[in-house]
Amino acid sequence: MTPWRGLILVFICCSSGWAQSTSMVAQLISTPGSFNQPVYATYAPGDFQNLFVVEQTTSMVRVFNLTTKAVQSAPFVVATNIISSGGEQGLLGLAFHPNYQSNGHFYLFATEPPDGRISIRRYTRSSTNALFASSAHTPVLTFAHDYSNHNGGWLGFGPDGFLYIASGDGGSGNDPNNRAQDVESYMGKILRIDVDRDDYPTDPNRNYGIPSGNPYAGGVSGLDEIWATGLRNPWRCSFDRATGDFWIGDVGQNSREEINFWPAGSPAGPNFGWRVYEGTRRTGLSGGSAGTNYVTPVFEYDRNSGYSVTGGYVYRGNGMPFLKGAYLCGDFGSGVLWSLRPSAGGQFISTRLNNGSGAPMTPDQNTFSGRLVSFGEDAAGEIYVVSYAGLIYRVEPTDPFLKWRRDQLTAAHLAGDTADPYLGDPDKDGLSNLMEYALGSSPSTSNAGPTVLVESNYLTMMLTKNSQATNVIHTVQVSTNMVNWTSGVGSTVILQNTSTNLKVRDAAPHGTFPRRFIRLMVQTTP
Repeated sequence: MTPWRGLILVFICCSSGWAQSTSMVAQLISTPGSFNQPVYATYAPGDFQNLFVVEQTTSMVRVFNLTTKAVQSAPFVVATNIISSGGEQGLLGLAFHPNYQSNGHFYLFATEPPDGRISIRRYTRSSTNALFASSAHTPVLTFAHDYSNHNGGWLGFGPDGFLYIASGDGGSGNDPNNRAQDVESYMGKILRIDVDRDDYPTDPNRNYGIPSGNPYAGGVSGLDEIWATGLRNPWRCSFDRATGDFWIGDVGQNSREEINFWPAGSPAGPNFGWRVYEGTRRTGLSGGSAGTNYVTPVFEYDRNSGYSVTGGYVYRGNGMPFLKGAYLCGDFGSGVLWSLRPSAGGQFISTRLNNGSGAPMTPDQNTFSGRLVSFGEDAAGEIYVVSYAGLIYRVEPTDPFLKWRRDQLTAAHLAGDTADPYLGDPDKDGLSNLMEYALGSSPSTSNAGPTVLVESNYLTMMLTKNSQATNVIHTVQVSTNMVNWTSGVGSTVILQNTSTNLKVRDAAPHGTFPRRFIRLMVQTTP
């Protein structure tokens, strides 16, 4: 017998309407041993298929396929001339140029021999292999560093198209050389440069320009590259992809860990306080200038909650609508994760996510204790947890419908439908792109879909049949998890089934639990 040629799948969330669970899981998606001391993960613009994972001590960037969950055998790039000692040196950061799809440029943050100086470098993707780059590079910016620790290590492009670089205060303890408050030092700062021009054509080691809005540019005393001051060891920063707001996780000295926030559109030049302040606590150390307006962190915690903050991202993905707009961060030592949400008066409300029984996220903090080295973000805005033990976790909903919806949106992106993969309806047939993908039909070809409505407090689906087709079979199935499907007999009521119409209703009133999904299968034979 010839197999079925057509298959239409229509999913309806019946028993409890569209209410969503707000619980989450950090789901392990990599195989143990796949990575060696990873410290960062990010995406290349336009690439919804892969994560690029930075390994600190191997000096490699590895490619992790999000569909197959496999690591490409050949590294994306192997960086050379890197010193890795003392636990905090090595290959630390990666940023792709906003125009990476056309120019192939990406940038690495590394520590170089013989003295651990900070090196920002430009590399270029192969013209024949999109997942490979040679070790040849162009130095962009290099500067001295005092000790082996507190290197910073993050770099990323802002919404203005400039490259931002987070540098530590030079190391040791208590910033002995007062680097963070010294505007003649690159250390303890956020630097901002324009990598698309060269203001130093005679210097082969300085290949960048100075944005005109930098606070010490244009003859003002201080280094032209400085954008912000007063940081101890900024470990992971990010820009909110929706608003452009800037977030900084800054590791504390002895008593406070802090998250700093600078709203989009605010002037350059914030001073985040170190070494005069550690969080909101005065340190008693000298070094600040009278009249300085120090920026207060929006979130801080003491040693009861952890000892080394890891900055994260504002969630803008598709899998967890209940998490949209929340900033996720954590602590390397304790393994605790938090979410921060804005509240009235410019304040933020923090929620511990994985602190044991009843918490909204699993597994608990012990899984990440001493390992929560970074967060990652993919092209679709989903968030990952990078474990220094060599593992990658994806933060995802436990709700099966939300996971299904996320996967359909990812499929839409991979198929090249990036304009509006969820709500778009290019063929104007009343079926959104998301439903088209669920149906297995084309978003550009009109299809006859079902009608869904609540009738007498029961969720009901009606489908108009093709009266000329004698080779069509309609089957109703139900599921509680969208994985295991059973016959709809007993769980649904067939109200009408004629040659032209099918009308099926859930047997349970709308809004009751446990929630069920109904699948209508329309199959055709030759």
